[in-house]
Amino acid sequence: MKTFGRQIMAGLLLTAVLVCLAYTLGIVSSLNTLPMTVVYDRKDKPLTQQEIEKLREAEEKRESPVSFTAWCQRKGTLSYPELNRETTADLVYINGDSNLLAAGIHPLTENGENGCLLSEDLAMELFGSIQAVGEIIKAGESEYTVQGILTEQESLMEGAKLAVLQAEKDVKADQISAAIGEDPNGEKAYAFAMRLGAEGEMFPMKKYVDLAGFTTSLLLLLIGGSMILPWAARLIRCRKQPFAAAFCLGFILIISLVFYKVSGMNLKIPESMIPTRWSDFEFWGEWFRRSVESLTSFLYAQKTGIQAVYAGGALAAAGGSLLSGCCYLLWYRACRPKTLKSFYLWLLTAVILEFLVVVRMGNEFMLQPSERRIIWLLLPLCLTVSFAGRQLFEKLSCPESHPKLQDKSGASSGRVQDA
Repeated sequence: MKTFGRQIMAGLLLTAVLVCLAYTLGIVSSLNTLPMTVVYDRKDKPLTQQEIEKLREAEEKRESPVSFTAWCQRKGTLSYPELNRETTADLVYINGDSNLLAAGIHPLTENGENGCLLSEDLAMELFGSIQAVGEIIKAGESEYTVQGILTEQESLMEGAKLAVLQAEKDVKADQISAAIGEDPNGEKAYAFAMRLGAEGEMFPMKKYVDLAGFTTSLLLLLIGGSMILPWAARLIRCRKQPFAAAFCLGFILIISLVFYKVSGMNLKIPESMIPTRWSDFEFWGEWFRRSVESLTSFLYAQKTGIQAVYAGGALAAAGGSLLSGCCYLLWYRACRPKTLKSFYLWLLTAVILEFLVVVRMGNEFMLQPSERRIIWLLLPLCLTVSFAGRQLFEKLSCPESHPKLQDKSGASSGRVQDA
């Protein structure tokens, strides 16, 4: 009865691991669909609509122009006069392309007039439906036509009451979102900041995606480490037995290669970590100090409604990874199949549970892209490595390495001592 209860508990833990893993990977996938812009803080010197237009015209004349959207955010009241409904929401007034803030089905542009985009929850509260395109709403004394619903980030926008409105002429912008693109050294971002005259902070939205990806990588490394570390311990214990040591070392290399292929992890050293001279050891300490200061400033900065979507996604990914990792460690400790029958039973259970999780949560927001779905082989691989490796090691290692194979007198059970 005790064994049966332990098996049930292990099954529940495995289910929790798979659900949390699917949720975490889905959040990371959703974050990757958001615009990877750099946000410049202009709260000290907000820009008028005329200044924004001059800046855009000057930028378009450059050889490599930078696309940007100027915006500001404030709490405000939206109303739907036809049904006499009213609600408070985060209002984002923009001058530029709305796709640089949040990807929508029908983006707003600087050439449009009096258009708006609403989050799903806000549309449901005002209209009772997300079929709201073409409806007229009011923000203060101004009227806006609903041109689209922010549904593409539904896993991140859940519960958000956000409206993106085209700014009027008297609205000043205190934030700039610029499409810098792939700029690992930040040169393009700093050059645009100089032209902008921005003296405030810069907030690369990609940092949120990197943080979410980092926490997911830690979870994958935990799974990989649980497969490799036991073999490293065996390698240390049998280092005086050449055959067993060679077997352990070869098995570790095979596991590492298979894990690297299945997990899809991209181990790449950031260029900012590489010093100009390898003898410059002080560079590492300075780099670490600057990185910690930058990350601390980034995390503790006040988050706007748009940034809160990114920050909330990164926080949800970190929480999902932590919960999944804890459940995985408990499951890995509880699930130790000792016979071939129990191994096959657990392997079948893992495959069935993964199938159910994929069917239940299998949409484009809750799973990785198809080329990364091989990651679901990690848990069956972990189960197989743990069982098969243990069985092979016991058969191939020397009898002296197993006290269980010796009788109480210290003699091997398979031998007869001379009188």
